[in-house]
Order: sequence, then C-alpha cells, then structure tokens
Amino acid sequence: MALMVGVSFLALLGNWATLRLLRQANTDQVHIKASQIFASNGILVNLGVLVAAVLVYVARSPLPDLVIGLVVFALVARGAWQIFALSKSSA
Repeated sequence: MALMVGVSFLALLGNWATLRLLRQANTDQVHIKASQIFASNGILVNLGVLVAAVLVYVARSPLPDLVIGLVVFALVARGAWQIFALSKSSA
C-alpha cells in the first residue's frame, strides 16, 4: 500500500504542477483546454487513489476501492465528453 500511496502522491504533484503551467498559458486553444481537463482529472484520480487506499486499509475491505473506481470512471468519461465537445466546437 505504501508504494501505491507514494506513487499516487508523486503523480498528484506532477498533475498539479502541469495544471498550474497550463493555466498560465491563458489561451483558448483547444489542445491547451483539453490538457487542462486531462490534468485536472488526473488530480481527482490521484486523490481518489489516495482516499481509496486509506479506506481499504481502515475498513479491511475492497469495497471502497470499487466505489472510488466507479467514481473515477465517471470522471474520466465526463472529461472525455468535455474534450469531445471542445473538439466539435473548434471544427
């Protein structure tokens, strides 16, 4: 579990730094906006992994991992839909 938490925390820091840099770009270009969506979803996913790891450890049950996995799936699907809508609007 410690390895999973450590890697997820490092990924969280990477996604946070990436999102900060992308937000400084201050542009409406579709590929930048898509990257912002991707990075912000990455932050939420990393937070979900951290929360799931703690809950699985405390509850001694795999159920929190399943529930948070479903939430992560919904977030990623929503992000994909947002990026798709961006690409359609720029075409």
